[in-house]
Amino acid sequence: MVGLGGLAAAALVAAGCQAPRPEPNIVDPDPSVSIPGIKEAGDRRDRSAAPELVEALGSDDPAIRFFAIGALQEIAGGETFGYEYYHDEEQRKPAVEKWRAWLKVVEAAAAAR
Repeated sequence: MVGLGGLAAAALVAAGCQAPRPEPNIVDPDPSVSIPGIKEAGDRRDRSAAPELVEALGSDDPAIRFFAIGALQEIAGGETFGYEYYHDEEQRKPAVEKWRAWLKVVEAAAAAR
């Protein structure tokens, strides 16, 4: 029979055997890695992440789309261009095209500097 101390020790050992979490990365296929990356980009208002965020608006995963539009809103001063993460692909298409046009303007302005 294992005592309470033995169970606590076993729990600590098991907890210490976890693989390190990968760094947040917007383009990682695993949402548990990409969503933290998306959130960080939005929190930092990182315009350099905008191409990946605009691409994420077309994700099959509604959670990725939800966080991508939130990050883009942070970066673009609250703009959504009518994008709703829960719409189907066809309904999202016009707003995604507006985001792509916005991205071209942003990239052109950055290149002109």
